[in-house]
Amino acid sequence: MTMPKFKFIQFNSRRKSRGVEAARFQVTENGETYFLWMSRSDIGRNIMEFGENEELAKAINFYK
Repeated sequence: MTMPKFKFIQFNSRRKSRGVEAARFQVTENGETYFLWMSRSDIGRNIMEFGENEELAKAINFYK
């Protein structure tokens, strides 16, 4: 299993105001690419699991 690669795509403030995941990412892992919406806590868990990441840091700043 390889380390996933995260690419921050967008932050949707309307989704945030509804209390749902608002940061959208493209994730590439084991040769597969998929898209995920993440909450602030999702991003934090990914940082804890995979270490500091520029793309995750960009997105978490929108939640502040």
